[in-house]
Amino acid sequence: QLAHFEITDDELATVKGLFDAEQHYQRENMQGIARRLGSFETTAGGFEVDAQVKAKIAALTTADIQRVAKETLRFDRIVVSGLLPNDCGLTEAQVHQLLDAALQEPVAPLARPPGLQRAVATPVTQGTTARPTRELRQLTLPSGATLLLKEERTVPLFSMRATFRGGLLSETAKTNGISSMVSRVMTRGAGTMGAEDISQRIDALAGSLSAVAGRSSFTLRGDFLSKHFDTAFGLFTEVLQ
Repeated sequence: QLAHFEITDDELATVKGLFDAEQHYQRENMQGIARRLGSFETTAGGFEVDAQVKAKIAALTTADIQRVAKETLRFDRIVVSGLLPNDCGLTEAQVHQLLDAALQEPVAPLARPPGLQRAVATPVTQGTTARPTRELRQLTLPSGATLLLKEERTVPLFSMRATFRGGLLSETAKTNGISSMVSRVMTRGAGTMGAEDISQRIDALAGSLSAVAGRSSFTLRGDFLSKHFDTAFGLFTEVLQ
């Protein structure tokens, strides 16, 4: 597909966003930073290359992707490996036959789901003071919920957690397993959005959103780039409701 049909601008923007997010996530701790520097030093010619990667990725076009796909994704360079049971019966001749048949088969473009509006970076609203604080703040909302806030500007990321009493300890013999089931379906639909809609929105925001059921609690968790705060927070609350 990549070698025969150009990807769309929206698809490329989504991949670039995911790549950008991954770079920030890898810098969240010293282990991630050390791993990146060591990798670039040993495989890319020097750790200085790390600083150049972002600019090079940002400059990529859909034509660049297709050009590289045509140069590298070729059947004369393919390597097929497999871990098969002894009685499988698959032979090397059969593998060549399958590859030859695939090569002769006409390539048709894949059907793409309706595109979503690309996430727009929105500035994070600043407080009245320009001096950042890392103190933990605790607020009580009108609903009675407790809100804990802590600012950390080391990397341009933000994390959200909505935690409730629940999980395994709140289940009975009749409801055993319901917390796990709810955690699996929570991001499969919200309001007018289906599972694929939510998945596409998460990808467009270059983040993650999932639910987990523990022994005594139930949590919805989200991690996103700070520049997408307003849009990501809206998605988080919509799934939560």
